[in-house]
Amino acid sequence: MLITELREIIKKYNEDELRYLISEIYKSIPKKLKDEKNLDYLISDLSSYKQNGAVKKEKNVDFGQLKADIILFCTLAQNSLYFAPNRIVHKNERSKWRFKVKAFVKDLDTFKMTSPEGMEVAQLYEMLYKVLSKACGEYLFPSTDPFSAIGISQPDFLDRVFIRKYVDGFNEKNIKSGIELVINSVVDSETLPISLINVFLQYMKTNDARIIAIEQCKITIDEIKSLKSNDKKKKELDFYQIDKINNLVEIVFRLYAKLGEIEEAISFFKKNYIERDKEVLLYVLLELMYLYKLDNLWRREYELAVNKGIKPRKMLEKMYNYVLENGVLPEEYYL
Repeated sequence: MLITELREIIKKYNEDELRYLISEIYKSIPKKLKDEKNLDYLISDLSSYKQNGAVKKEKNVDFGQLKADIILFCTLAQNSLYFAPNRIVHKNERSKWRFKVKAFVKDLDTFKMTSPEGMEVAQLYEMLYKVLSKACGEYLFPSTDPFSAIGISQPDFLDRVFIRKYVDGFNEKNIKSGIELVINSVVDSETLPISLINVFLQYMKTNDARIIAIEQCKITIDEIKSLKSNDKKKKELDFYQIDKINNLVEIVFRLYAKLGEIEEAISFFKKNYIERDKEVLLYVLLELMYLYKLDNLWRREYELAVNKGIKPRKMLEKMYNYVLENGVLPEEYYL
């Protein structure tokens, strides 16, 4: 029924009939919808409602219940109970998983970062992020792009975690935790690992934080390498371990660069980045050096590689010739 038709119909009712009609309609509306539309405000103060519009009612969230709901959801999701048929999560509930996550995020955001629940909110956000990240590589939900499904990009969700994790400052524990969150993330189809690295690095703004982060990256690299040495059947690191180490090396390079310790950054990269193809190794190093406009050092590393018999790709040759001619690296990386 159109609103114009409704207005015409109710004209025939008297005052008592309208009271009855409104009462019956009100009783039939679910409480959740009443709250969302702020119908009590509309009924109790019609003139103010007409003047100011629907004033959003502040939602009073029960943190204890919210925490319990999120923990239960994550536990069930981790065990694929929101994907595979089972007797615990009904089929209708499985299809509504993304609405649950959206509601969780909305409710978590009602708590200020400086509130008594602030630290636990950060932990719950991290718990949700880990489940959604895992779902990028495993079937935990019907969707294989969980971040896209809830309307929040993976880097943005990670930022929501970090802004709360680091609200009270930095220490070895929370920086190491942040590093592990980045390198252990499974990325979705719209995200590159560098995007997550950049989210982390934007919080490492002070030299003290950068120094702690460098040390924690080195510790994490040693821990990953020790997994191989502790497993007698394992002769070498697997692809995923190598990828994690290389991401850690890139983080360290960028942190050293921010500290102005460029030679240390280059030395650490050469000693720790894992790549059998020497030309690819050179390419990655020069790409990192380009980001910080290290003109003379870029030329030095290029020439050192050539003298060792490495033949750089055509693009690097063009950039080298540009540096020889102009004394600086070009504005655009890809010529």
